[in-house]
Amino acid sequence: MIPSRETLQRLQSRWNFALDPLEIVLRLGELLRAVRHDETLRDRLALKGGTALNLCHGVPRRLSVDLDFNDTGASEREQMQSDRPLIAAALERIARRAGYQVQRSREAHAARPGQTRRKKGN
Repeated sequence: MIPSRETLQRLQSRWNFALDPLEIVLRLGELLRAVRHDETLRDRLALKGGTALNLCHGVPRRLSVDLDFNDTGASEREQMQSDRPLIAAALERIARRAGYQVQRSREAHAARPGQTRRKKGN
């Protein structure tokens, strides 16, 4: 769900964050909920890093604008690599369903959707 301008302004006055990063964090929260409910991803991906800490321990002091995951589904490297296209497809499906354009990462360590961008009007 796209947060309304009124919602963003109410949250901004409460937490004193700029509107754009605040909207991004709310949208990331929606994507994170979709990952949690996705049958392919929910038992495989572990949220890690600053976003995880910020979102899990009360009101964050700063807003992060990305989601980082570790694949915890397979312990063997070969299995993890063979599962990578399945995970990438599930992440892309979630992003597209939420109205984002997906730009694939060229980095070897990335499980793929490297970046998502909002479509105009979303």
